[in-house]
Amino acid sequence: MVNARATIDHDQLSRVMAIESLKGGVGKTTLAANIGGYFALAGARVLLVDLDPQGNLEDDLGYADDDRNDQGESLAKALMFGGNVDALIGVRENLDVWAGGGHLANVTAALSAKMGNDPTAAKLALARILEPVASGYDFIFLDCPPGDGVLQLAALSAARWVLVPSKTDNSSIKGVAKVAERIDQVLDVNRGIDLLGVILTDVGTATGRKDGTVVIRNAERDARAELDAMFGVGDEGGIGREVVFQRTVRHSEAVASQARRAGLLAHELDERAKAEAKAGIAWWKIRSGELKDKQLTSATAGSVADDLQAIAQEINDRIITAETPTLEGARS
Repeated sequence: MVNARATIDHDQLSRVMAIESLKGGVGKTTLAANIGGYFALAGARVLLVDLDPQGNLEDDLGYADDDRNDQGESLAKALMFGGNVDALIGVRENLDVWAGGGHLANVTAALSAKMGNDPTAAKLALARILEPVASGYDFIFLDCPPGDGVLQLAALSAARWVLVPSKTDNSSIKGVAKVAERIDQVLDVNRGIDLLGVILTDVGTATGRKDGTVVIRNAERDARAELDAMFGVGDEGGIGREVVFQRTVRHSEAVASQARRAGLLAHELDERAKAEAKAGIAWWKIRSGELKDKQLTSATAGSVADDLQAIAQEINDRIITAETPTLEGARS
């Protein structure tokens, strides 16, 4: 019997990153769109794969009304039967997309049925269709669905690296541990997979009570400590490297809402804010009715854009470090 794993050259998939969380609303799609956008802006060739039946990536990148957007039909057929995916070429310069959407619900049922008879083939469904095109891209980001175990396993089976976005609350932190458990479930077909890191999102401060007194709790600090303990950072036999990214994504409901409504990435929304300021558009003009049907872009857009750009840089730095042979390894 042919070893199914041997038919996949995972070296071809060395720049595939799964953005994974078992929870919704932690910023997976925001990270996929904006990080991919920054790499593309820097000249890298980027492919974004939307594996979510909700297909929210179309809102972040503004291609919802593009005639080529098939709501995941092409991707779904390729996952179930093999073949090529009809990519949306040039959604941004250097950035292509495999669109997601409602058709991916059919994949869940099909791969779930296959999982019982041929779990290896089911897990490697995405890897098989990515392998022929991977050499055409410098980075491939997988926007994973929150609750679909079968599609998550397919994503992890294709990925070299895993990025886990998490809020700072206890429920989200527990979700990170579940991602680690899910990674273990694909080691039989993808031994090279590794956690690139955890990115804290929607970061702010939280309050609590101690002895009946309201106190300010640094949610980010507490989350970092809990995640370090989870992965044994600093402990003998632990992971041996920093897990949580240094930069976080701050909370800004206005920026998230305005960006998705306009189909703009954070840095593009920031450019719009700067253009408004240059044109003299101010809140009092809008309130007075002088400028109708206008919404002043949040001034926080620039800060959020800076956060996301810094995270893209840290991703790049971590990958370069991981791919650079150590002195000891070079000697051997």
